[in-house]
This record gives sequence, structure tokens and C-alpha cells, in this order.
Amino acid sequence: MTSKLSTIVLAAVVLTTAGCANPTSKAPLIVPSSAAVKPSTKAAAPQPTFADPLRDTTTSVVKLYSYDAAAGSAVVEPIIFMDGPAFCKAFKLKSSDPRCQREWTTEESHTKITVPVVQEPKLTTWDDHEGGDCFGTMTTGSTCPTSASEFAKWLKDNPEGFAVITTNNGTITKIAEMFIP
Repeated sequence: MTSKLSTIVLAAVVLTTAGCANPTSKAPLIVPSSAAVKPSTKAAAPQPTFADPLRDTTTSVVKLYSYDAAAGSAVVEPIIFMDGPAFCKAFKLKSSDPRCQREWTTEESHTKITVPVVQEPKLTTWDDHEGGDCFGTMTTGSTCPTSASEFAKWLKDNPEGFAVITTNNGTITKIAEMFIP
């Protein structure tokens, strides 16, 4: 028992000498609390999420970086694309935020993904070269069928162009150009 007491006294002397128990120290004394830390009971507000084109069967707006018909792949960046009022409502922004007054607003995911594409996807354009109305909507994209070569020309002229992709179990089945005024 005496050796244990000597060890405790020696440890106290070493700690005091090292400054761990210096009563003149200005460092705050941290006293452990026996009270349990309680997590917030308030649920987090739901936020818009980016579509996962590799897993989902969905239609979503993306930045289209490339489309390679021969390789059967496309490189995309999922984005959130909404009109201003819907964007502000979804992100719980004050109506005075300038983005709420915009015709459209985007939020980028900053994630490029290579997605497989079916052998002959449905490709659509907003410009039918005949003055027809092929604009579609913000959620569907363009509506007039186009050829792979015309689509490739559009993508070359519009690098990082916005497109609406439709996927089925992680494979793109349709790519629709988006008209951006």
C-alpha cells in the first residue's frame, strides 16, 4: 500500500511541476459534466438533392461534357435547375434574394460522372431548323428528334451544355438539349 501511495504522490508532484495543476495558470479549468449531451430534436430541413444517374431510373438536368456514341458513354455533371421562385422555396431563401427573381437558377454538384449510354439513345433538339416549337420544358428538355451527328455538332458548339437525361437503371436512354435564352 505504501508503494502505491508513493506512486500517487510522485505522479502529483510531476504533474504539478509540469504546470498541469498550477493554480496561477490563466487556462480555463475544464470540469467534466455528468450531463449527457442531447442531440437536437428538431429535424433538419429537407434540401434538394442531385440525381444519381448511375443508380436511378430518372429524368434529370445535367451539364453535358461529352457524349461518345461509339464508346456508349457520356460525361455529365448533375445539377439542380429550377426557376427562381422554386429554387428559393427549395433552398429556404428569403424572397429578397436576387436568385428568386431569376428566370432560372442552377446549383452545381461539382461532380463529373461517366454514365453508360444505350446503343441508340433518343436524341432531341430544340432547333428543328424549320421554326418549329421544340423547346420543351425545364424538366423535359427539347422535343424534336435529331441525328447523332447534329447532336454532336450542338455539343461541340455548346461545351458543358445543359441537357435533360433519362436513365433506366443507371444507363442513359435519352438526351435532350436544353434551350437557354
